[in-house]
Amino acid sequence: MLLGLVILNVVNPGMVLRGPESNFPRLSRKEKKALKQEKKEAKRARKDEKRQRKADKKAGVHNSHYEEYPMVDDRSGSMV
Repeated sequence: MLLGLVILNVVNPGMVLRGPESNFPRLSRKEKKALKQEKKEAKRARKDEKRQRKADKKAGVHNSHYEEYPMVDDRSGSMV
């Protein structure tokens, strides 16, 4: 058991488990940069959507996923 623990301390299992056919593929630098850029763009898109929803709510605009109903002024019955 001691010998097994010493070997695991010297040789990290991650070094052996990586490769083209493993569950832990080795990514090139370009692939890592591309993944990081995709994550940044997704985060930026989520922030922009949140900011737009907040601005729409402040301006009184209805969300696009709700059906648009004509707004009627209750006092006169005319369309707004």
